[in-house]
Amino acid sequence: MRKLLLAAGILASLACSVNAQTTLGSSGATVNIASLFNFTGGVQASGNTITFPATAANLGYQVGSWTSGDCLAASGTLGGIADAGTGACGSGGGSGTVNSGTINGLGYYAATGTAISALATANSSVLVTNGSGVPGWGTTLPSGLTIPTATISNPTLTGTVTSSQYVATAGAVTLTGTGSTTETNLAALTIPGGAMGTNGQVQVNCLFSRPTSQTDAATVQFRFNPTSGSTFGGPAGTASIPAADSAAQTLMIVSNNNSASAQVLFSGNPTAPFGAQVAAIGTLTVNTGSATYINVNGTLGITSDTLILEHCQMIVVHS
Repeated sequence: MRKLLLAAGILASLACSVNAQTTLGSSGATVNIASLFNFTGGVQASGNTITFPATAANLGYQVGSWTSGDCLAASGTLGGIADAGTGACGSGGGSGTVNSGTINGLGYYAATGTAISALATANSSVLVTNGSGVPGWGTTLPSGLTIPTATISNPTLTGTVTSSQYVATAGAVTLTGTGSTTETNLAALTIPGGAMGTNGQVQVNCLFSRPTSQTDAATVQFRFNPTSGSTFGGPAGTASIPAADSAAQTLMIVSNNNSASAQVLFSGNPTAPFGAQVAAIGTLTVNTGSATYINVNGTLGITSDTLILEHCQMIVVHS
C-alpha cells in the first residue's frame, strides 16, 4: 500500500481522468475520489490520510521518506517517487557541482572530487599541459612533441634546430631585355632563422639557359644576405655565361664557421665549384640566427638578350 499526503501541491500534480471541476463542499462532505483520478480499486480514508490501491497510476506519489537535498527517482512502474540519495542524480553518471565561470571557458577538474571548474580562455593560444599534467593555455608548444607531417609557412626558428635539412626550390623565371642591363633578382630562397646552426651549410644548384641567338655574355650572381630580392651586398659567387653558350649549371656552397654569424665559401666561378685556385677563400658575416636569403640574380650583356632560370634548388643542412 502507498500513502499520499493531501497537500495543495500534490493535488495539483495528480492526473485527472475527467475534465470536470469538482468541489469538495463543506466540512463533512464526501466525494467519489475513484471517479476523479485514473485508478481503480478501493480507496480508504483514515483521519487525514487516504490510502490508494496498488493499481493506482500516474499519480507521482511519495514512496518512503525523503531527505532534504537528496535526489529523487522514479520508483516502480506506477508513478511513485522515492529518495535516491545524493549520488544518483543524472542518468548513467555521477553527481557533483559545476562552479561558475566566464564565456568561452572550458570545464575541467581542478582537483580530485565532483566539482567542475572553469579554465579561463586566452587569445591566440593552444591548450597544453605542464610537466605535472596541469592544463593551461600557451603560445609555446611543450618540448618533446613529435609532429609527423606539417606545413609551416615562413618559419623563424630559434634555439637548436634538430631537423637535418631544409629544402627550397625555384624555377621557370625568364629575364628578357627591358632596355636595362642592371642586375635583376630571379629568385629569393629563404633560409629560416637558426636552420644552419653554427656549422651548417647551404648548397644551391641552379640550371640556366639562353636562346642560341644571343650576341653577348650574361652574368649570374649569388648574394647571401638578410634582404629578400637584394641585388647588392653579400657576394657569394658570380658566373659568366658566354654568348656562344646556351646553358650553364652552377653550384654555390656557403658554410657557417663555428658561428651562426661567420661564413666561409669557395670564391671561384660557380660553374666550376671544385678544384684549386690561387685566390683565398671568401668570408661573410651574415647572422643566420635570423631569416636570411640566397638571392639568385641575373644581368644581361645587352638589352636584347634573354636569360632563363630553368630550376634552382637550395638545401640547408643543420649542424
